[in-house]
Amino acid sequence: MKAALFFLGLFATCALSAQVFQDDFSDGDFSADPEWSGSDASFAVNGDGQLQLQDSEAGQATLFTAYPEVSPGKN
Repeated sequence: MKAALFFLGLFATCALSAQVFQDDFSDGDFSADPEWSGSDASFAVNGDGQLQLQDSEAGQATLFTAYPEVSPGKN
């Protein structure tokens, strides 16, 4: 039983290692580097360099970008 729990824990640790993606919007522009798509007219970068929803009506807005490719073995 202990061996099974050990291998389960080992597998879970390997399987749960996440890839990290970060964009700080410090350039004040989210249309390039990386390019964001979606309801871009509903979003803006504020004076603190934070992306925020800027819409006058209730509804739905989405914004997404492609995750950059990472070569195997590199983080």
